[in-house]
Amino acid sequence: MHGRQTKQKYSHIIERMQTKLAGWKANCLSLAGRATLVQSVCSTMLLYHMQHAMLPKGVISEIEKLERAFLWGSSPKKKRLHQISWNKICIPRRLGGLGILSLKDMNLAFLFKLVWQLLTYDNALWVRFFKGRYGITDKCLFESKCKASDSRFWKDIVKILPEFRKLVGWEIGDGSVINFWNDQWISKNTTLTSYCDRNDRNISGREKIKEFVNNFGHWDSFKLGKVIPQQVTNNILSLAPPDRLAGVDTPFWIPAWDAIWKSKNKYRDKFLLWRISHNSLPTRSKIASWNSLSSLCSICKTGRELNTHVIRDCPNTSHIWNYFVKPNDRTTFFLLPLKEWVTWNIKKGGMVSNIPWSMLFSIICSRVWDWRNKFINDNEFQYPLEPHKSILIYAKSQMSAFAVLKPVIPSVPVLPILWKKPEVGWVKVNTDGAVCKESKVAGCGGLIRDHDGVWIKGFERKIGFSNVLSAELWGIAEGLSLAWILGYRKVILESDCKDAIRSCTVVNSNEFQELPAVKKIREILRNDWEVQLKYTPRNANSCADFLAKSSLHCNSRLAIIDRIPDLISSVVAREASGSGDPGG
Repeated sequence: MHGRQTKQKYSHIIERMQTKLAGWKANCLSLAGRATLVQSVCSTMLLYHMQHAMLPKGVISEIEKLERAFLWGSSPKKKRLHQISWNKICIPRRLGGLGILSLKDMNLAFLFKLVWQLLTYDNALWVRFFKGRYGITDKCLFESKCKASDSRFWKDIVKILPEFRKLVGWEIGDGSVINFWNDQWISKNTTLTSYCDRNDRNISGREKIKEFVNNFGHWDSFKLGKVIPQQVTNNILSLAPPDRLAGVDTPFWIPAWDAIWKSKNKYRDKFLLWRISHNSLPTRSKIASWNSLSSLCSICKTGRELNTHVIRDCPNTSHIWNYFVKPNDRTTFFLLPLKEWVTWNIKKGGMVSNIPWSMLFSIICSRVWDWRNKFINDNEFQYPLEPHKSILIYAKSQMSAFAVLKPVIPSVPVLPILWKKPEVGWVKVNTDGAVCKESKVAGCGGLIRDHDGVWIKGFERKIGFSNVLSAELWGIAEGLSLAWILGYRKVILESDCKDAIRSCTVVNSNEFQELPAVKKIREILRNDWEVQLKYTPRNANSCADFLAKSSLHCNSRLAIIDRIPDLISSVVAREASGSGDPGG
C-alpha cells in the first residue's frame, strides 16, 4: 500500500509466464486451444496483485506482448500474422471480441470494486478505517483529494474516481447524496455538467438534488428554470422528486455478438465464425497485400480470394450452399455483408434433415474452410465428389454427440394460473415495474380491484434512472400508498417479482445500503391496517404489466387513473368473471 510500484517488483511474474509459455507447443494447438490457455492461465497470473494496486504500464505491456505472440502461434524463431488487433480480442464476446482479459481493464475493475465498497459497504471494517483516515463521507467521496504523504493505495483510488463516476447511476431517495450537476440520475449517460455555470456566484457545482425541491415536496420549477434550459426542466418535472420518507439515494452499476457464442456449436467452429465476422481469415487476397503472392482464388482461379469469396461466393462453395439454402432465402443469403450474414444465419430458425440450421451453417463454414486449406497445403487432397453428403454425415455425428451431453428433463404439465378475486371486505392491488432498455428510465404501474374484480383505481408513475428491482419496489410503495389514501384497511398486494416481495418482508441485516423504496414501504406498513404481500406469476399480473410499460411514456410524476384503459378493459372483465387468460 506504500512505496512506488516499479517493473522490477513484478519481474518474477514475467519470468514465470515466459517459463510456462516455453513449455507449451503452440504449433500443436488450434487457435481455440491457445485462446483457452491464454484466457484461463496467462491472464490470471496477475490477478492477485491487481486487487490492491495499479500495476506499472511496462509490466502490463510486457505480459500482453507474450500473450499476443502465443495466441497467434509466434515463436522467437518465427513471427506469425496477427489476424485481429489485440484491442478487438480483449473486448467482451457480446461486442465482437474473444473476452480475453485486458490486464489494464482488469486492474481498473478490481480497483473499481474497492471504490464501490467505499460507496456502499458502510459497515465493512476497512471501509470505516479509510473513511475515518481520510475524512470521507458518501456525500463527498467524488470530491476527495490526496496529498503527497498519503498511501499509494489511496492515490490510486483518487486517480480513478472520475472514470468510476461515469459508470455509476443513482436512484433518487431523499436527495441528500446525488450531485445535481455531475451524477447520472436523469437517464443513462446524461449529466447536467454542461449547464453548470461556474461564473454564477449562486452555483457551487456541489449542489444536491434535494436543494431543488420546495417546501411542499415538489420540484422547484422556478429555481430549476434559472439554472437549466426549459426542455431539461420539463424532463426533470416528469420525474418523482426526492422523498424524505424514502431512504438515502442509492448508487447502482450501469450495465452494456452474443449470437455466435450462445449458439449450439463446437467451440472451434465458434472461433471460425468470429474470425469470419471480423473479415479476418488469412485469405490469399489479404496475404497478397504484404507480398507478391497472387490474390486469385486457388480453387476457381476466377476471382480474388476475399473472405466472402472463400466462404460463400466461390462457385465451388456456392454450389454447396445452394443445396441447403431454400430458394426464397437465397437472395438475402448471398447479398448480406459478412457480419450480418453470420448473425442472420445463426439466429435463423428451422431444420434441415432434422439438424438445426444454426448448427448446420456453422459446420458448412468449418468444412469449406478446412477443405480450402487442405487443397492448398496437401497435394494428395481431393474435394469430396458429393460435399453435401459429407457435411450431413458430419453434422449428424455432431448432433448425436450433443444429444448425449443434453440432460433429460422430465416434462411437467403446465397448469393455468388465473387472477383470483380477494375475499369479501378485502381489495387486491396488483403492481409491476418496467425499465427502458436504451435509456434505463424506469416506471411502475398498478391497479386496485374489489372482491368482485371490479376496477377501483389505477396508477402510473415515472421513476427516472433506475433498475428493475427498484421499479418493482416503487410499484409496491405507490400501490400501498394509494390503497391507504382511498381508505381501504384490508389489502392484498401482488407482485410478480419474488425479490421485491422478499425485500419488503425480510429485515435488512447485511452491510449493504437499503433501497430507498423499501424504507417508504416499511413506513406505510406501520399504519394501522391489514396487509398481505404475495408473489403472483406474470400471467396473473398482465394488467399491472401493461400499466407499468405505459408509465415509461407518462409525462407526469404520478398519474391516478379513474377509468379502465381501453386496451385492458377486456382483460379486467375476463378476470372478474373468473375465466382469465391462461396464456398471460
